Amino acid sequence: MGYYSNLLQQDYLTLFLFHGVIPVGYNSLLQNYNRKHLSDVYFEDVIKEIRVSGTPLHFSDAINYLKRGSPFPPNAFVVTFDDGFQNNVDFALPILEKYEVPSIIYVTTIFSAEQNSSWIDIIEYATESLDIVEIPYSPLYPFCQGTYRSLEEKRFLLDLIRNEVKSNPNIDPITFADYFRNVTDSMNAYPQSPILDQKISPEVLTKLVKHPLVEIGGHSHTHRILGFLSSEEQQYEISSSIALLRKWTNQDVLHYSYPEGTPNSYNKKTIDILRSHGIVTASTTDKGYNSVETDLFQLRRYTVT
Repeated sequence: MGYYSNLLQQDYLTLFLFHGVIPVGYNSLLQNYNRKHLSDVYFEDVIKEIRVSGTPLHFSDAINYLKRGSPFPPNAFVVTFDDGFQNNVDFALPILEKYEVPSIIYVTTIFSAEQNSSWIDIIEYATESLDIVEIPYSPLYPFCQGTYRSLEEKRFLLDLIRNEVKSNPNIDPITFADYFRNVTDSMNAYPQSPILDQKISPEVLTKLVKHPLVEIGGHSHTHRILGFLSSEEQQYEISSSIALLRKWTNQDVLHYSYPEGTPNSYNKKTIDILRSHGIVTASTTDKGYNSVETDLFQLRRYTVT
């Protein structure tokens, strides 16, 4: 038994969270230092491991078990992806097809519509592209002031930025990314990588939603942290994403995952807005199992790294 198969439980539902899957040997010093994108070889090892030990379910079927209060099949699990990377289709899906494992992909719609990258992906590439990162003092962002030269120092900086931006409601991540690129003179330092950055386009989503092993859910419009936004801003993030996904897939959107997924990334207003748009579940990044007692808007997942 491996680590991830040990997370399967006889009478509970385990949700596994992935982001990207890339070819083995595709390396980057900083862009993927936190293993958001796993190698296809490692991904296949994990899928094979949990497939041997557990029972894979379509997400909608798993939710029906929760709603009915019915016993789960032994060691039930669901594979989930956040953000909507094209590498989910190119490298993950063939492996899922091989082992007959369904998945749900939570899509950030502006990423798909405009092929945008997230604020932290932009900062990671900018940091990697610079020999020396020098950040002057700013009263708005005093936490990152300093000079960073070595790979270790740059990784420390990226961890610092991640932790501060994701926990501080007064920092807009997209505004901060623009500030970072401006003060480090790296505004043009982001050529997108087809492997790490390309998102599932609307045209691909239209076809993908018909795949028997794939479901599509929402993951906001711009990937801002919903719990930090006003009611009007949350309404825009949620309604825009749902409207676009309905247009692209010609299906109702029933499932959502919160950007970041931590307890401060959503609130009661978030859930009320989701419910008003017909959403019936929302997934977090809180670790744990799911049972009939689990709140359907606070589903727990284990992140695979």
